Amino acid sequence: MSLRDTDKPEDRGLEPVLAVQRELMTPLTIHERRCSQEKDFDPFANKSKQICVSIEQEEYNRILGDAKAFRMYLDGMIAQYPELFPVMIQQGYILHDILPESEKMSGIRLRRIKVKTKDGNGQGG
Repeated sequence: MSLRDTDKPEDRGLEPVLAVQRELMTPLTIHERRCSQEKDFDPFANKSKQICVSIEQEEYNRILGDAKAFRMYLDGMIAQYPELFPVMIQQGYILHDILPESEKMSGIRLRRIKVKTKDGNGQGG
């Protein structure tokens, strides 16, 4: 569709203006995308990174503040249910922090871990 196709009878008096506009307009051009094709693909980038494992409330409350006990429990879960965890967890993880009590689930505090990552040179990140 061109500008000429959109002309209306009431615009006939604007023909000189439209002619100038037509001269000044450049046609649309197709630009080639210039983006890096070397980016790492992370299939889990847009997925939830929260994993819930089954544990009795009393047991969870007991191990939540005890890093050694929490790690022993989590290591057991990773060994028993490896499909629930990212493959990178095999490189190790650190106990990151404990969140304040949840507003949606009263009495529940979540323990966060951070998966260790290593680049091709074995350097941690």
